[in-house]
Amino acid sequence: MYLGVDVGGTSIKFAVVDADLKIIHYETCPTPDNVNLKIVDEIYRISADIKKKFSYNYLGISAAGVIDTEKAEVISATDTIKNYIGVNFRDELSDRLGVAVCADNDVNCALLGEQLLGCAKGLKEVFCIALGTGIGGAYYLDKMPHGSCSSVGEIGQTMYDPKTGKNFEKKASTIALEKRIKREVHEKLSVKEFFAVCRYIEKDKKIEECQSCLELEKTIESMISQDKLKFMVDNHSEEIMKVLDEWLEDFSIGISNMLLILDPKYVVIGGAISKQGSYLIRKIEAKVKEIMPIKINKTKFLCASLGNNAAIYGAIYPYISEYSKKKL
Repeated sequence: MYLGVDVGGTSIKFAVVDADLKIIHYETCPTPDNVNLKIVDEIYRISADIKKKFSYNYLGISAAGVIDTEKAEVISATDTIKNYIGVNFRDELSDRLGVAVCADNDVNCALLGEQLLGCAKGLKEVFCIALGTGIGGAYYLDKMPHGSCSSVGEIGQTMYDPKTGKNFEKKASTIALEKRIKREVHEKLSVKEFFAVCRYIEKDKKIEECQSCLELEKTIESMISQDKLKFMVDNHSEEIMKVLDEWLEDFSIGISNMLLILDPKYVVIGGAISKQGSYLIRKIEAKVKEIMPIKINKTKFLCASLGNNAAIYGAIYPYISEYSKKKL
């Protein structure tokens, strides 16, 4: 058995995975501040408790930041988690738990999980973009390359402009989209509500052919109140669609730059925004085709399908036996 751990900025997720790659136990805890390695201590405490019930021999950790996979150590990170750089998961946990320990970047893990069991299952040439409060990336080409400093695929840091201090993620992340909505619409509107309004405005354009009108209405109802939807549609339709088009262009320019360098056969769109499903995928595909100078590009866009479980499966990927993989 395996234990996969996904360390996020707000929560740490734990999942026991059996030899058939089924999750048989799952729990979560808040991410503590990292004074005196509290994160490591919390991982140890819960992992040790889980080991009393499930005899796992392998522990895989998915973590934000740049991870030296050979050492299982955080070598670069933002300040989302304090005192994070220098944390060595293997040194801190392997002997104490009596198990093998590995660690990798969270987006790398998410892509490995999708390649193992999700939307990219069995595919050999895939780039993954995780779109949330930041923009992360990962690249799979028969295996996961890590490069000279374990930062292959960090697409969010590209397109840096020294005059403005802006890069790709500062232009196209969900935080950037929220700021654009506030600036252009002048109303309090979350990203989820924003997309609900967009989908309602465009519902007669058959952008979501896979959904019946009734299914689409239910989807929209789950994203925004009817009163707010009506107000936004009646008063701000033009501004909202302008924001969508401008944001899509910024996001698609970043993707196009990556495509011109790597030319992957598949691109997986992950992160919180992947919940927009086929609606967003089709719009991204169309905008990228419009922007790309090479018009014969055949890259296919996929929507991540495993949610939080992708990083769990990716974290234990190095330990999964070839026997287990052949059974899939």
